[in-house]
Amino acid sequence: QFRKYRLKAEFSTLSELGLALSEKGLNYEDSIFSHWQHGTRIPLSRNILLQLIEIFAERKALTTPDEANEFLTPYELNATYVVDFGAAMPWKAIIDQIKIFDPGLVVIGAFGENRLVELIFGSTTKQVIMEATCPVLLCR
Repeated sequence: QFRKYRLKAEFSTLSELGLALSEKGLNYEDSIFSHWQHGTRIPLSRNILLQLIEIFAERKALTTPDEANEFLTPYELNATYVVDFGAAMPWKAIIDQIKIFDPGLVVIGAFGENRLVELIFGSTTKQVIMEATCPVLLCR
């Protein structure tokens, strides 16, 4: 799956992917990526996997939770997604789910309301970031 999503993210070489990871503060030799790509050695660090997911999501290679699950399958990790319609306070519903699932990462959309509404009622994104007990990845 690594190679599939690397190519879908339009990294034509392993060096290009290495550069993207180094911009996120992670440095690896191309030979390690080659092992990952052939499935002979897989990254066990959750941080590396989260950075790869972030990079692939930014480049539109991972666009759905099902794709994230497919990417994570070889690493014996999976993503769970919850849709909760009608919550009066969406940020509270998200925090409640964090308490239930105790995830390693929460991914939410960061689409703002009108500025006046945010000023009066606050921002869901801001509240989730302030209350979450795990890392939060914001996607636009």
